[in-house]
Amino acid sequence: MKLPPFLLAIIVAIAVAVAFFKIYGRFTRPDVPLQVSATVENFAPGVAIGSSVKASKKKLSDVRWIQHLGFVGVQDRHDFALIRLATTADEQHKVYGDDRALVESVELVSLSGDAISNVMVDLGIVFRGGPKDGCIIPGTDDMPHRRVQYWTTKSDRGGVAMVTDWTFTPSTSTAGVNVWSMIAWAGPFKGSKTLLAKFDPRSCLEILGR
Repeated sequence: MKLPPFLLAIIVAIAVAVAFFKIYGRFTRPDVPLQVSATVENFAPGVAIGSSVKASKKKLSDVRWIQHLGFVGVQDRHDFALIRLATTADEQHKVYGDDRALVESVELVSLSGDAISNVMVDLGIVFRGGPKDGCIIPGTDDMPHRRVQYWTTKSDRGGVAMVTDWTFTPSTSTAGVNVWSMIAWAGPFKGSKTLLAKFDPRSCLEILGR
């Protein structure tokens, strides 16, 4: 059946409008998902993925460049004392850091194991679900496996991971955790590249055969 010209014009106009807003949305939406940016701002006020290191380090003290790690500074908060600002892989390998570089990911290091449960609940609410489970493989025999519990947005535009040392008692339960960290990033989760460590998508329990 042949459609009347006015009806055909309306259909074409609607199709063009839908396509326009889809394309417009891709180019105007924030590079860092709200779940990720809000988490970083909550636990490290003033630090932001996508900003320059110079801007993000303003509220940190004793900021130093450590080759292969990034800029590391101290935060005057009990829950997360140390903050690492990671730049691009090319920047990370330089002998001297450039604080004009953009922050690619943020790692917040805590010295209090008591805070883990509260942060887990907060992240579950923000990402509306439970985490996936993986493991960081140690580089030497005297280092522990590190459990990775991570959340990503539905479209994999960013995420947050909690990383803890994985040690065992005779009953195969986790022993007390003192030092742990939270890593936030924008963009797809790429395992080892995102976490800057050797990542395995299997759980540490599965890898160790416990």
